[in-house]
Amino acid sequence: MNVLKNHFFKIAIRLKKSINIIKMSNTIFYFLFICFILITILIVIKFTQKSSSLDLEQYQRPSQTALHAAPHQHEQDHHIPQTALYTKPHAVLLTDIEYKTYNSFPFLTTTGYKTAKLPVNLRSWLTSVWQRNRADAIKEDPSSYGPYIVNSNKAEPSSYLLDLTSISATLKKKLETFILDELKKWSGVGNLVHTATYGIREYTDQALLKSHTDRPTTHVLSAIIHVGSINVRKPWALTVENRRMKPRSLYFDDTFDIILYESSSLVHGRPLPFQGERFANLFIHYAPADWDEQIKTIL
Repeated sequence: MNVLKNHFFKIAIRLKKSINIIKMSNTIFYFLFICFILITILIVIKFTQKSSSLDLEQYQRPSQTALHAAPHQHEQDHHIPQTALYTKPHAVLLTDIEYKTYNSFPFLTTTGYKTAKLPVNLRSWLTSVWQRNRADAIKEDPSSYGPYIVNSNKAEPSSYLLDLTSISATLKKKLETFILDELKKWSGVGNLVHTATYGIREYTDQALLKSHTDRPTTHVLSAIIHVGSINVRKPWALTVENRRMKPRSLYFDDTFDIILYESSSLVHGRPLPFQGERFANLFIHYAPADWDEQIKTIL
């Protein structure tokens, strides 16, 4: 009787172990199944993001649409057909002409842009002139920049303008000469002609600058000079890219206060809203004397 009892006891123990193994197997199975589902979801999300955010090199032109807006300061036509260009992480909307310049203009440098720094005397002079005169800055006429500068803060204009020519023509000339020398050294182009100096422009809180290329016939090699800023809560990036360079962000800091760039082929802008009180820049533009001849088959 005891032998039979022991036999049944052993069978019960083995049965219990088998049940535990089955339970453990089910637990492992459910765990692996959940992991598989999660991995599948992550792969689908990653693929969707990749498909919806095409790099410039993979760009295919969609159908054009007509935009009736105030003219961009670099375009004279009030009716600007738009072409969507999808980049990471922001959508870029280029005009038809801007797309041509981005896609077809010859490169004059190997990098498309270069950072530089003003000499101490010019930096001190420019800062002083701006600080003494900025109270005279006026609301910038929106027709000068069209739909390119926008601001969700309706309490004030997107930008103010202080005309450097009227407050210090001598400083303006010194800056133009310095920038001309820097552009020649960087690009190796010796026959540059000054075409425009614009600013000082002060961007206001929550302003953003939509990505674009500059006027194709006159704004070819240019400089953005950071004049100064007030109460900046977060660094404000200038995003740049061209057809051989993916988007990258540049931040003015103690190491540089100038960005030299190929302004008619380098897509550039500040796609995120500025967070601060004021952000002041000055723009100086040049073009090769024979530029019209170089691009006549493109435009």
